[in-house]
Amino acid sequence: GHRKSLDWCQSNGIVTKGHTESVNSAGGFLVPDEFESSLISLRERYGVFRRNAKNVPMSSDTKRMPRRRTTLTAYAVGEAAAGTESQQVFDQVNLVAQKFMVLTTASNELNEDAIVNLGDDIANEIAYAFALKEDECGFNGDGTSTYGGIVGVIPEIEGISSAIGISDANVANYAALAMSDLMNFVAKLPAYADSPNCKFYCSKAFYHA
Repeated sequence: GHRKSLDWCQSNGIVTKGHTESVNSAGGFLVPDEFESSLISLRERYGVFRRNAKNVPMSSDTKRMPRRRTTLTAYAVGEAAAGTESQQVFDQVNLVAQKFMVLTTASNELNEDAIVNLGDDIANEIAYAFALKEDECGFNGDGTSTYGGIVGVIPEIEGISSAIGISDANVANYAALAMSDLMNFVAKLPAYADSPNCKFYCSKAFYHA
């Protein structure tokens, strides 16, 4: 409390503080750490399959859709000769609903006390998990329980016994593909599928290679 001594310390750069936040025991414990309320979340984009698939509403677990497999055939016929009969062939596509669930737990205390809005974050993560699972099932599903018994478009196409309509370059890497391979691939597209809604899917690595 000696004023002259205090003035001398200040003029000579000798200043000592009893409490400081840089030392925990001297007051640092009183200063809370600063937290940002937003959460860093880096993740790939999914939900591609749902955006481009035909969504069919179902009021029960199973829905059947009739499908025409083959059509009638025209034959040349001579005068006063009997014609050759042909028949249409039909079958049906069975849609079987599958149930998926995301399960997690969080305490009320954590939800109420966390700086981050945990409820909204969990809801977003659930939606993200569903989108990822739909993409995995829609493109790569092999019919096993991992995919809920769903067979995706890639295994379905690869499993067709007849190679008609399938173009397989069978190359070791992307760089081995030639423009003729891509042209042959596009040429296989049937006319009924060649519409403004037609899309081709590939990996980012394939596109840039």
